[in-house]
Amino acid sequence: MSMKPLPGCYIRAYQHVNKEGYSSVCDSSAGCPVVNGKNGPLTENEGSSVYCYCEAKPPVCGTISSSDTDPTQHHWATVYDGFQIGMEYSMDNSPKYMGNDWLSRITVNKGCQMKIWEHRNKGGQDFTCQGKYHYETCDRYDLGQVGDNEASSISCTCPREFDYVEYDIPTKNWVLTVDENDGIEIDRVTVRNPCYSGGHCPDQSLISTQTKTVTSSHNWSRVFEHGLSYSVETSATFEGIGLKEDVTLSVDESFTNGGSITKSETLSSTRPCVASQHTKVICTYMAYLGKIKVGYTIHWKDGSTTRGIYQGEGWNHDTLIKTEPY
Repeated sequence: MSMKPLPGCYIRAYQHVNKEGYSSVCDSSAGCPVVNGKNGPLTENEGSSVYCYCEAKPPVCGTISSSDTDPTQHHWATVYDGFQIGMEYSMDNSPKYMGNDWLSRITVNKGCQMKIWEHRNKGGQDFTCQGKYHYETCDRYDLGQVGDNEASSISCTCPREFDYVEYDIPTKNWVLTVDENDGIEIDRVTVRNPCYSGGHCPDQSLISTQTKTVTSSHNWSRVFEHGLSYSVETSATFEGIGLKEDVTLSVDESFTNGGSITKSETLSSTRPCVASQHTKVICTYMAYLGKIKVGYTIHWKDGSTTRGIYQGEGWNHDTLIKTEPY
């Protein structure tokens, strides 16, 4: 009969199980009654599945109505992104705003699309009222091969498409915070130069040939948000410190809020270890694990944004040189 989410969250109640049918959305911490009003067409005591998310509220996708000739008689409902009806359950189930074979008129908001089918569970002929670039109306004469008063299943989505990522700190200014206690030794080279002839001895040098394989982890805390629709082909591209290639995270069956990867790399040093006359030089080639944490904003093509935090790791090199008389 009522919903009351915590601040920053929203609750969505659906007519049927598995997110099917009409729904009501409440994002007010003061609470919302479940009524056919501004928060959706669901009525009290009709919700059969309920979900709570602390992410972006789903946009209104469009409206469906059974007549465009007599506004005092037609049946209509406003539906949100992700709406679907007539799949497992008949459109004639209570509460019934749009009965089976009643649909005559569709409106979709910019960035959304309404798809209808001739039979239950997406069967038979289909038609899409497309509002990708602008608000669109499809009436009884514009319902394709499905036709007027013939729809038995409907879905409405506002699929987000990725545009770009903006980091709070430009990537060229990223600096690792290094823990000097978190280092590993790649190699240790000793060069001896016993020559002593009044400054006429050439330097002696060696170059390390050893390598060390290490890993670094990278995590983007939030990418795809639950409760919203994305195109199947939607993916988001991110940069990571020390990564030679951008990382692409896509919508898949294991739908996730964020994304993580672990990268392997081989560390080595090409810096020569040089000993001048009458010295012994010990060169210790070290690598230190550093970390970075920076906020980012994902910009979607519909103008909406998603905030997240990138946490990455990288390796800094250093050579410790110890010189002794020889």
